Order: sequence, then structure tokens, then C-alpha cells
Amino acid sequence: MIEQTANHTASWFWKAVSTVELEQLVNWFEDTTRPLPVKADTHRNHYASTELQQLWLGERSHYWHSTSESVTTVPAPSTRSYLNSFQPPACGASGVTGLAEQKLQTPVHYELPIRNAEKPFHLSVTARTVGPVQRESILLSRSATFIEKSIEFPQVTFVIGADTAIRIVDARFYESEVAMLEALSLLAERECRFLVAPRRWYDMVLSEQNVKLPDSARPLFQFIDPDEFCMDISSTQLREQAF
Repeated sequence: MIEQTANHTASWFWKAVSTVELEQLVNWFEDTTRPLPVKADTHRNHYASTELQQLWLGERSHYWHSTSESVTTVPAPSTRSYLNSFQPPACGASGVTGLAEQKLQTPVHYELPIRNAEKPFHLSVTARTVGPVQRESILLSRSATFIEKSIEFPQVTFVIGADTAIRIVDARFYESEVAMLEALSLLAERECRFLVAPRRWYDMVLSEQNVKLPDSARPLFQFIDPDEFCMDISSTQLREQAF
């Protein structure tokens, strides 16, 4: 169970509860000043910095976060390549980062959206994701889609997994196929590109061979060869393991 405010996430975890205990917990949320009716197996508190509160409330669109301080200056345009849609501490992210830097000939930075087009986020997820990152800074943003990101950060190469590439060109995630093609055209106009890492997906490998792209969108995507790198675990699986 999770209680979310603008600056705090409190979370409680139980291995098992009875129907009666679950009803007690639901009723408890009407007045959380009372003692918790059923002791939790695990309890966590995560508090947001001033900058993250502002981001969460929509008072700023993004900021550069460091484990020691908030970095408010954006890297120079020549270094704007972002590792996106990965859980940075694992999921092969550190391996693909080095390879991406070699291929793009520029530093790669981690970017974590606190809003997501498909998955709900809360402060505890952000804190668990950012905490173990061994990087000087990480970009936290409110941009949930690549179109939104391209407005904030034009001329950027996004490093993504092949499963994300499939969704980017899937008309189901847009109002229509025409809308999808228009979105890709906007990304091209803003000089945004994608470097795509293969990903093992059940008993197959998603790579350039099985990601179908519209002809007009092909110049936007550069694929890493599976022999060079392949991700073996998804960010969804990592989140499940974290609990």
C-alpha cells in the first residue's frame, strides 16, 4: 500500500493478509493518524527534494539531479545523448552506455521521466531508480513521450531497447497511423534520433530483423548488432524484483 503526497511516499508491504485485515487497512486510509492496524513486513519512506517537488507539481519541466547536489545546467548540445527507457542501475544499462558512447562519439546521460505514457510512477520508484546510479548526474523530467522530449531536448539521440522501438512505430499508441507518421516526422524535424539496443524477449531476440519500420522513419533508427550487445532483462522485471 502506498500513500503519496507532493513531497513524500510512504509504502508498506505484506507477504500475506487476510480479507478482514485488508478491510482494516483500507479503512485505515481514512485516518492515517491512527496506529497501523496490521504490522507491515516492510515499511519505507521516501522524501522529495525541493527540486523534485517542483518537478512533481509541474512547476518545472526538468532538472539535473546529483547524489550530492542538484545540477541545474544542461550539458552542452554536443553531449546531448540520453539513455532512455531503462532502469539505469541494471538491465544492461551500464553495458549499453559504453557502447553507445563509442558509436555516437559523445557522452551519454541517463534520463528518467517521472511521468510515463504506460506505467504509473511515484516518488519511491524514482528514489529507488536514482539512488544506485553511479553517474555524476541524471536528468529527471516530466516528458512522458518522445514528442514531448523532443520539444525540451531537440537534436538528441535517445538510446532505447528494441521493444520501445516497436512501440514508437505502433499506430495503436497514437490516434491513427497518420498521427504516428506525423509524430515521426516531427522528431526528424527536431533532429532527434534513436540508437536501438537488441533485447532478448522470451525465446527470441528483438533486433533490426524483426522491428518493422515505416520507410520514411528508417533514417531515425540506428540498430546495435546483437553480437555486440543484447539486453536480457526488462525494466518491468527489475521493478518486480525490487519488491
